[in-house]
Amino acid sequence: MTGSRSTKAFDLSLLIFLAILLVSYCFRGGPSAWDGAMHISKIRIMLESLDKSGVFPRWNPYWYFGIPMWRIYSPLSYYMMSAFGWILNLTLLEIVKLWGYLVFCTSAVSAYLLAQEMG
Repeated sequence: MTGSRSTKAFDLSLLIFLAILLVSYCFRGGPSAWDGAMHISKIRIMLESLDKSGVFPRWNPYWYFGIPMWRIYSPLSYYMMSAFGWILNLTLLEIVKLWGYLVFCTSAVSAYLLAQEMG
């Protein structure tokens, strides 16, 4: 069952709007996870390194007397958040909020497109 192009555009617009409303309501303020400060600290370290030397760091001197930056977590989301923050000149809280909006909107659109493909 395929809908018209305008119906799909309306559905996608509605999904994005609802995802933005959900993120705005559920994620007010800073991150409330017990390890949220740790994740934000990695973004701060990356932004400081970008400003100072123009490269992403490979070493985190603030954890356990120093540790390789990507020994525990994969770096793609941190790279993307740091790039958004650096390009758009955002604060750490604004970076995390923007990331929440992007993740929820992308997942809503992806689930819609998967459901369309599966029929």
